[in-house]
Amino acid sequence: KTIRLSTNQKSNPTLFPTPVGKSFVCDEIDLPLSDTKNNATLEL
Repeated sequence: KTIRLSTNQKSNPTLFPTPVGKSFVCDEIDLPLSDTKNNATLEL
């Protein structure tokens, strides 16, 4: 079974520009998803 997740068509994705040669670090978030038959974890 495939479940497609997407953003609202009216909203634009947020992009974070980084200077050349620089980088940034962010924490991962686990988001549990479930319905009556399926369970999944989305990593952000």
